[in-house]
Amino acid sequence: MILKRCVCLCLAVLLCLTFLLPASAQQPPSRLYFVSRTMPTGELLQTLQLCQSEFAAEGFELSLAYGPAELVRRNDLALEFLPSLGAEGYRIEKGRIFYADADGLFYGLRSYLKMRKSGRISVLTEVPLVKERVLMLDCARKYFSKDFICNLIAQMSWIGYNTLELHLTEEQGIRADIWDEDYFESENDYSWICGSRTASWVYDCPDPDAGRFLTAAELVEILKAAEKYHIDIIPSFNTPGHSEYLCKVFQENAPHSFTYEGRSYTASSIRSGQYSLIDFTDPVTKAFVHSVMTDYAKFFARYGCDRFNICADEVSLPSTVCYDDFVRYVNETAEVLQTMGYRVRAFNDFLCYSDASVPLNKDIDIVYWHTPYPVAAATAQTFLEQGRTVYNAVQNYCYYALRVFNTPGYSDRPSWGLDARDEENVWWSFSRATAERVYAEWEPSKLYEYTDHEKTICNGEQLGGAYFLIWCDYAGLASEEEIWSGKYPLLERLWAHGTKCTKSNLLPYDEFTEQIAAYYEFPGFTGCSEAISLPKTCNIAYDGGLFSVTQIEKFRHSELPSGFEAYLAFLIDHQVPYGPFGRKITLTFS
Repeated sequence: MILKRCVCLCLAVLLCLTFLLPASAQQPPSRLYFVSRTMPTGELLQTLQLCQSEFAAEGFELSLAYGPAELVRRNDLALEFLPSLGAEGYRIEKGRIFYADADGLFYGLRSYLKMRKSGRISVLTEVPLVKERVLMLDCARKYFSKDFICNLIAQMSWIGYNTLELHLTEEQGIRADIWDEDYFESENDYSWICGSRTASWVYDCPDPDAGRFLTAAELVEILKAAEKYHIDIIPSFNTPGHSEYLCKVFQENAPHSFTYEGRSYTASSIRSGQYSLIDFTDPVTKAFVHSVMTDYAKFFARYGCDRFNICADEVSLPSTVCYDDFVRYVNETAEVLQTMGYRVRAFNDFLCYSDASVPLNKDIDIVYWHTPYPVAAATAQTFLEQGRTVYNAVQNYCYYALRVFNTPGYSDRPSWGLDARDEENVWWSFSRATAERVYAEWEPSKLYEYTDHEKTICNGEQLGGAYFLIWCDYAGLASEEEIWSGKYPLLERLWAHGTKCTKSNLLPYDEFTEQIAAYYEFPGFTGCSEAISLPKTCNIAYDGGLFSVTQIEKFRHSELPSGFEAYLAFLIDHQVPYGPFGRKITLTFS
């Protein structure tokens, strides 16, 4: 009996120490504490769990909890909703992160983690400078593995990008096979169009991954990774130009029959008289191209995609086709997607020529990459005056192009033999896209090339965002590893470009590179072609305190029962039913 009472006494003391002492005296483990009486769900919960795993991967173990503001502990990192910060905005203070939305929570937590890694935690309020920070990946000319693309998604979001544009079709290949009945149903099976052919103008650079493409299952994994890392996906489908591969593969499978909008068609060719240009004036060709494009649009729409790039760039028309026919085709292509709920964009260089009698669809946004040479060509200012949303993709600073200047017959020219990514290469206009030059010279608002006389600036609502574009003209020029961290490291340029899209207060370049060295690659990175490795996340628990205010007052003013066992039973009866880890607390004595 004496032993039993001793045990009960010890338990009572533990109960009092655990439940009645202030939080500071208990010294609980550090937590990510989500300030809310309602458990976070959906995107908010997914964000908390991902960031908790990333903290753990970097050696910072924090549990997850939620509850009222008055129960925040001294060494918690409290997360509080503050919508006035604006979309994607956050504010970091001592022991607190205020966020405007799920994206703001995501960026705020990751900024705090970067501070922890660099050893400098400071007050910071941040809202990205531009709404869309887009990385475009040419995964049509070059095969990229699923793991590489997932790593790229995690890395770009770590830097501050929020959109990945997957460029699906090019003159050298189509490498995304969505036609798998386990993931997508279509009235046509276009798997036969997937593959690649090296272009005749690619010299001494074989493609080690010729013919390879992503499967529907891999694309779904990529789309799920994008959702997890707060990255939107934009499909990119390039016609009427850049279509040499599609013309070839169609010819090899001719005659081909297909169905579009309930009508059956048969064709032997979709080629025009011009290199890499479909015959877009032919109704059957147009139906086929729209049929393939619509399948891609339906597939990506299932995963929340609502923007689409139809490209329409670098078109050279045969003498038998007028410019107005081209505009009509672009308008019809855009309308097909708009009726599906997509917002459509296209590259600028062959749009809105002044001598056109057919106006361009007013709801097509513009990706401005190059100031065309023809007098009739539209400038950036023209598109702004038309009220269009414009995206900065100026090639001088925003292109990462896999290509070498080795065209036969030009060996006596400057830059012969140099990589297009080399700053000494003056043959192309991409040489200014080095990290240091981007950081020093480029701004999202500058809608002009560095040689342009007309300097168009856009800081208002019409500036939709900015692009960094990875083009793969010479697919075999670099491996995934070489692209990631080789002689011309992609990440170095992404850090410079992405930072210019998100931050207004910039460090000197040398200090900037020193700072990002502490957190250069995202948490969980094991290799650019390897699976991401993060610790398993924990569940989130409610912290409502062990007693409500009413219960505490009842306890203070109650008539305490006589007898130790009755008193212990009273303590147990007035304990809240759920403890800090979501498990019901039960104590029994015999």
